[in-house]
Amino acid sequence: MSTECSWSRRFLQPFALLGLAAAIVQLAVAQIAERVRAHPALGLLLGFLPGLIWICFIVAFVKVVKKRDELQRRIVLEAAAIAFLLTVALALVFGGLESMGVYHASVDAVVTPAIWGWLAVFVFLKWRYR
Repeated sequence: MSTECSWSRRFLQPFALLGLAAAIVQLAVAQIAERVRAHPALGLLLGFLPGLIWICFIVAFVKVVKKRDELQRRIVLEAAAIAFLLTVALALVFGGLESMGVYHASVDAVVTPAIWGWLAVFVFLKWRYR
């Protein structure tokens, strides 16, 4: 028998469901913010809600990673380190473009590629260390 979780079990783990929920809530809040002028208190709550869910996702993810063997932890940490460096490089490029008056990037312009970058690096490292 295989010790790896099946794909369906892997995506039904709490951290995966929290990540999916956080992404959906973040997109919903962005859509609501664009179309509806909310009461300031409701706007504050909606502004913090995706962040709170992302924090819960990170805590659950760290708990899962701590239970993994040494190689799995190394893969996750190496992917995080590479994604962090790519995020810093992207933020510096956007900062330079903004200082030149060429392009003003929103937070989503940095965060979204950072998440996708981490995922891509993680998949590559899983393939490399197989």
